[in-house]
Amino acid sequence: MNCRAGANPTALLKVIVGSFSIIGSTVAQTWAAADVAYLEVIGSTLIGKRNGNAFISVSGETSITTGKPGIETFGTTIRYDSWVAGEIVMLLRYVDTGSTAGGDGTTEALTGATRAFASLQAAVASMPGTLTDPVTIQCAATGGAADTLSVIQTQWDFVTSPTNYILVTVKASDRHTGKWDTAKYRIEVTNADGIYNNNCSHVRLEWLQVQITVSTSGGSGYNCYRLATSNNSSANIDHRYHNCIANVVVSGGATDNVFGFIDSDPTPQTGTCKRMNCIAVGGYAGFSSDSGAWATANLYNYNCTAAANEFNYMDAQICVNCLSAAPTGGAGGFLSVGSSGHFNNASDDNTAAGTNSRINQTFTFVNTGARDYHLTSADAGARNFGLSDPSSGLYSDDIDGQTRTGSWDIGADEVVTLAVLTGTAMASIVEGDIVTGGKTIIVTLTGDTYVPTSAIGASPTLRGVGAFGSGTTSFTAAVPTAGNAPQAGDAMYIIMESTDSSTTAGTPNTPGGWNKLFENTIAAGSSTEPAVSTLTIFGKIAGAGEGNVTVDGVGNHCAGAMIVVAGHGLAAITSTVVGAATDHGTSTTNVLAPSINVTAGSFIITCMGLGDDAADTTNVSGVTNANLAGIAERIDQTVSTGSGGGVGIYTATCAGSSTGTTEWDHDTAASSQSMQLGITPVVTTPFANARAAFIAGFDSAQSEGTGWDAEVKAKAAVTEVARTSDTVATWTIGAQAGYNITAQETVTGTIPASILSGGAAVVATPTFTVDPAVGGGIAVPVITRQFRERWG
Repeated sequence: MNCRAGANPTALLKVIVGSFSIIGSTVAQTWAAADVAYLEVIGSTLIGKRNGNAFISVSGETSITTGKPGIETFGTTIRYDSWVAGEIVMLLRYVDTGSTAGGDGTTEALTGATRAFASLQAAVASMPGTLTDPVTIQCAATGGAADTLSVIQTQWDFVTSPTNYILVTVKASDRHTGKWDTAKYRIEVTNADGIYNNNCSHVRLEWLQVQITVSTSGGSGYNCYRLATSNNSSANIDHRYHNCIANVVVSGGATDNVFGFIDSDPTPQTGTCKRMNCIAVGGYAGFSSDSGAWATANLYNYNCTAAANEFNYMDAQICVNCLSAAPTGGAGGFLSVGSSGHFNNASDDNTAAGTNSRINQTFTFVNTGARDYHLTSADAGARNFGLSDPSSGLYSDDIDGQTRTGSWDIGADEVVTLAVLTGTAMASIVEGDIVTGGKTIIVTLTGDTYVPTSAIGASPTLRGVGAFGSGTTSFTAAVPTAGNAPQAGDAMYIIMESTDSSTTAGTPNTPGGWNKLFENTIAAGSSTEPAVSTLTIFGKIAGAGEGNVTVDGVGNHCAGAMIVVAGHGLAAITSTVVGAATDHGTSTTNVLAPSINVTAGSFIITCMGLGDDAADTTNVSGVTNANLAGIAERIDQTVSTGSGGGVGIYTATCAGSSTGTTEWDHDTAASSQSMQLGITPVVTTPFANARAAFIAGFDSAQSEGTGWDAEVKAKAAVTEVARTSDTVATWTIGAQAGYNITAQETVTGTIPASILSGGAAVVATPTFTVDPAVGGGIAVPVITRQFRERWG
């Protein structure tokens, strides 16, 4: 097996049965028969260890392929019986903030002469004047303490080359979690630079966090990261940032400028600097340059996220798949970045640069208040809108180290959905378990959620209002006409006021096919103000071809109108929320229609019964309610027929679950009352609707006529599937008497897009098996680890 070392294209690892050798360097190892040696993967670094001590390191390796005879494997480790003479591929040095100054950094130990360096500054300062081998510095933070020393030009005063470069990385267990993480390795400085390079022309930084706190206003500009400078004098520089975070904190009203990532034209102006999956938050410029000619064509940002900087991307550079959010400066997120080379960027203003870029987007982040700029599965601004593999293989992960797939997301984070199967069906099961039923499949999601049990649709809308009508013993409630005519399924209401005499309540008859939803009389027996008045409401679900309605049964006067509501979610007209009425007597100001509790998004009708003995269309004014939107007058009319009276009808929508009281004024000191109706929006059941697709997603690799696909997938009841939480669904498999197999079945679950909030199907792991009645067993998933090259 030959494995190309990603960190050094000229060095090869060669493994043969019972032996190991490294080709391409100059320092030899001498092996004794008793030596115990093995390979181990730590994060993205392949390490060869001899008697527990590391002697070689190859970055960019995240897995190991096993299978040759005579090789013992355990976890991410391979052990060989013996080793032949080998050569060092890469020098290893260690940093741990849990160590103390004075160690030589050749081991991870925290004590002794070979203990880890206590700071990155000390490790970089220990380098020779010229590197003759590539070097990896691995940083850790045992105990969680921050590294508080800047790594500036004094320490970076040595010479590198394309093959003898320096890589600064972080131990896998001490890497950030895709956002500023005070529990992991980090550099924290105040009023100072973080990492500021000097002569080195070939530097690679990965998984680092640098925070600069500015507490003064001394007119300085600080840099979290700066690799490319005019002091880089080698031809074809090669600087790389991968999965690094720049975090800026400004305190005490300080005004000093702090740059997240800034790189300047080298001398000569050849080679490249590439920033991949990096995040910059809270500074003056998140990603910047000195606007030189070199930066215009050779300074790359791939899948970076900049947020809450004064300028997120400023001056000459190339941006691909980059995200800009909430810039605090007035010039926008992308400022003077140049006009060429930009692709698939996104911003929440109108500045995103280049081809296929997305402007004025709304991003959905996990928690911007905590500076967590992971995208959620519901994001519609950046998710799946990126260019896939823009660097031609230089990286394929995101800020968390997760593999990007399909159409990449814009920004540092990739929303990766995982579905993991657990439950009793994952144990050793046989066909009798399916015949009997009761086994469970529990599907737990990471990176997505299940669609909700219920979802509220758009608010109902007004279809139309019929003409106001009045009479002595009856009146016509006119149906809205033309484009406002009711359609089958609409909710129809007749809202009217009446009396039987000058002293007795109105007693209108309920029209055929209608329901009386509400009736209330105020001031019964009184012919002087406040005088008797009855408010009545009838309702009906519209059929086809609805016409005018005659309402009769009163003896003095009656008046009202028909109102029609479309797009509602009422199961029946009697499902309308009907509030109580308040008798306002003869009050003229600040009268209140009582609050009702409704489903969010409901359509609200405020109904006023007016006792005015006058022909008037300006009875009601000043209708207000902070909980309602779009308050509009639909009818405001009274008549002088008989004792006189009429109605006021106002409509609105309610975003919350309570309308609160609706306040209004009455222009006459006459009797009045008011109340409110709530018409619910359509409420859907997305999860229940997708359960059949969920079951159908569990497919057998076999095709027996009485096997899984025919007897379980095709016959399972959707009621067997339950939404246990936002991220957990449980299928309790029902009894299937017809299940009968002759050979083991392997079942793979694909969770359908229709049941996931993110709208993208995902294959669940692991698979599970069902054995025929003669035996049992479970297929154990085998994970084959293969070497891959990151840096190329």
